Amino acid sequence: MPTSAAKRESILRRHWAATLRVAQRGDTEEALLQILRLPDKLAGHKDARELDYRLLGHYLATLKLTDPLERAVAGLLEGICLYRAGDTPAALERFTGARHDAGEIADEQRSGLLQAAATCGEAVAAMRAGDRKAAIRRARAAVAAAEAAQAQWLKAFAQHTLGRVLSVDPRHRTRARALLEAARSGYRAPGINDLRGEAYTLQVLGRLRADDGDTEEGLVLLHKALTLMRRSHADRGAATLLIEIGWLRSYQQSHSLARSYGRQALDIFDNCNDYRGEAKAYHLIGWTQLREGRADEAQAAFERAEELAATTDCASLKATCSYYCARCAFERGQDQECKRRLGSITKAQAADPLTDAATSALEAAFAVRRHQWQRAAALIRRLLGRLRAVGVPRIEADGLFLCGFELCREGRHEQAAPLVRRALEVAEPGQAAGAFQTFFSVSKGVGVEQWLAALASAVGRETAVTQQLTDQTDAAIFGLHDLKNKLMSIASQIEIHQASPEECPLAAIKADAEATTVFALELMAAFSEGESILKPRMEPFDMAAWVLDQADIGNRFPSGGLTYEADIEPDLPLVMADERAMALIIGNFKSNAERYAPNLTITLSAKARRNKQGKIVGVIFGFADTGPGMHKEDLEIIFGIGKDPSQYKVKGKNHGSGVGLGYCRVLVEGHGGHIWAESELGKGATFYVELPVPKSPVAESAGE
Repeated sequence: MPTSAAKRESILRRHWAATLRVAQRGDTEEALLQILRLPDKLAGHKDARELDYRLLGHYLATLKLTDPLERAVAGLLEGICLYRAGDTPAALERFTGARHDAGEIADEQRSGLLQAAATCGEAVAAMRAGDRKAAIRRARAAVAAAEAAQAQWLKAFAQHTLGRVLSVDPRHRTRARALLEAARSGYRAPGINDLRGEAYTLQVLGRLRADDGDTEEGLVLLHKALTLMRRSHADRGAATLLIEIGWLRSYQQSHSLARSYGRQALDIFDNCNDYRGEAKAYHLIGWTQLREGRADEAQAAFERAEELAATTDCASLKATCSYYCARCAFERGQDQECKRRLGSITKAQAADPLTDAATSALEAAFAVRRHQWQRAAALIRRLLGRLRAVGVPRIEADGLFLCGFELCREGRHEQAAPLVRRALEVAEPGQAAGAFQTFFSVSKGVGVEQWLAALASAVGRETAVTQQLTDQTDAAIFGLHDLKNKLMSIASQIEIHQASPEECPLAAIKADAEATTVFALELMAAFSEGESILKPRMEPFDMAAWVLDQADIGNRFPSGGLTYEADIEPDLPLVMADERAMALIIGNFKSNAERYAPNLTITLSAKARRNKQGKIVGVIFGFADTGPGMHKEDLEIIFGIGKDPSQYKVKGKNHGSGVGLGYCRVLVEGHGGHIWAESELGKGATFYVELPVPKSPVAESAGE
């Protein structure tokens, strides 16, 4: 039920009065903390969910305040609300007014602190408006004022603000890092311990690491920030971090994972009525869909972001929306719509340097597509300067790939080569591999693969990019092979059920079919992310208990006439393993046994491997059959993928492609383990998987 206007005003009045009391009793820094956090607190108020930033701002604007302290506090709070709502010009005006009001306060200590806080607000608003010089000037003034007032928390806040402002310019990033580290130390000082402030500082530090090309370290810092933000119950701050993490994941080609972060952020922003945040979440979601070739869904996401942006007065957000809609139209070949969208982005709107650089790349690529060669050349020259000024490798690579590939499609390989070469130098392997795949899917040129391979070789990136493409192909091949095995197993069970219904109940068939459906969904993720099915999810794993379970399941639901025995060494330690991967491994072993050793007994074992001192260093899973066996020389090649049957010592056998055992090798080695086989002709074969015992004991349960 919607909250009545009277109740909304009562809630606003009560929280405003509490904040003002803190400021009036002299604890100005505590009051500033409350001012910073009050908008988020009210936006998610359990008793009035439709309370938003604008509503609080409008309430404050109606107050008839005469005392300079009250006016300064109200102005600061109103400025924060307007900034969060996306009305940057109005926010800047209110911060400036609050600074002037604070200057009229008789108490010099309070006056200085409030002026410093208002100056920080002016700095971040000026930065969003695109006035970097003013932003730097105001942030430096805030640091000086906080130092003069000897206010430790406010000094950390001002250093954080200045570091954030400087971080957008590559020339000032060293100084920005130093300021941010100093701010982090200030937030962590005894008596302060501001988890939220530290989290915001780590967020900027993580972004800087990623902007310098160290995405993995950037992600580590962002996840640390996310943990702190959640510990401080800052939902909106957590949502902004989820989006940052999602963008980095998308450039690593982990699109479904990135999209899940975007959807989590979207739920949080929706709960706190943050339309600007919702729009940014839709940008991330739409981008991942566009990269996966789901252009219709991407367009819907970008249009929804545009609707939300229209409710704000944030020019830069509207420009960003226009860019993504234009990019989507460009990818779909809708030239007139792309032209219209690009035309709606004014210079004043493109205050965000990243959006400005991306828009410049799209304008240049669009000019190439329309054969406006002279204009395209001028735009590309301008683009190169803007990308250098931004200094963010992933943004530079994306813009250069976009223009370079468009030139290549038009047959202008000579002009395209330096752009693509530079993109390869700065791109992450996943980003380059994704760009290559997208280009291959739409390019019909002869020799394009060789041309790109030569460029990759010239910059020494062929190994990394080729490995990424190989990983994506392997993920698809292995996944399809395992899906085939699962479907064959279901078909076999159906045959058993038809012959003897009591031996194979329909419930077992249904369970296997559901498990196959789940795996098919995971395989879809593998196609888009390239390596998701190859990366183990390590958890404490009891090999002995697992082997007993596998023997029991095999005997209760027989297939291929196989029966199972278990041979377990007592008191085996736990190892770290992905149970899903182990199920895939034994599934491949069973499939091969059904083909080459049907109607026989399989012995499943779990044994320890000890070093010379008698210490257990590994646990070995064995899968032994009593079938025809293999020649010893053939054991050296059975784990190779795509092997030639003529390589086998024993001819005339259906040796298969090796995909299944090759898949097992990749999974086991991903665990840090070892896989091998022992056999002699006529004496059966045994496949072994050894997993290492961790150096430190593994807890008996994940909760310990």
